[in-house]
Amino acid sequence: MDFVLNDKQETVNISWTAFKKLIQDTFPFLETVSIKSQKSSDQLQRHILTTTGVNPSQKTRIHIEITSVPSYDHQPRILSYPPFNPAIQVETKEEILADKLTAFGCRSYIKGQDVWDIYFLTKEKNVPASWALVRKKIKDYNLLKQDYLNQVEQKMTDLEKSGEKLLSFELQRFLPQTLYDHYKSDFSSIIQTVIVQLQNNTL
Repeated sequence: MDFVLNDKQETVNISWTAFKKLIQDTFPFLETVSIKSQKSSDQLQRHILTTTGVNPSQKTRIHIEITSVPSYDHQPRILSYPPFNPAIQVETKEEILADKLTAFGCRSYIKGQDVWDIYFLTKEKNVPASWALVRKKIKDYNLLKQDYLNQVEQKMTDLEKSGEKLLSFELQRFLPQTLYDHYKSDFSSIIQTVIVQLQNNTL
């Protein structure tokens, strides 16, 4: 679960002890609830929420990441997850795609899920890329435009060489086997779709 701020002036101050108690009170059937901090800095907080039930198969791990950068294009949606049904602010598909395009150039490595998400949003959901949003996000992460473009250029070369292997590893982790088998023969075209999208940037 990824969270960002509404604007640059906001700060994040979460009591994880109180959050843990909320989970325990809301879901009393859980055997254990634990929260482990992986990273905590002014710009990024990363935590892992782990819960277990009586049945070993009921173990759940949820990654929670809070980034101190603003969201530019969001709207309210009702989250249907009984007993919770809150109205929450969520990013539009256009901004989610901008986040993925930004992450592709900002990470020190290629994450297979970024590649898949860029493909899925642009090809299967027909979401247009907003490079104006990407430009803002690059600035939020204190990265120069030319540095971003240089990294994207290098990663496109890397995608040509090992993109299918990266994609295969990532999709096996979160896609059901039937869906993985369905997409496996399309890995090459998925990689090319992402490369073309990156080449067509208007930064």
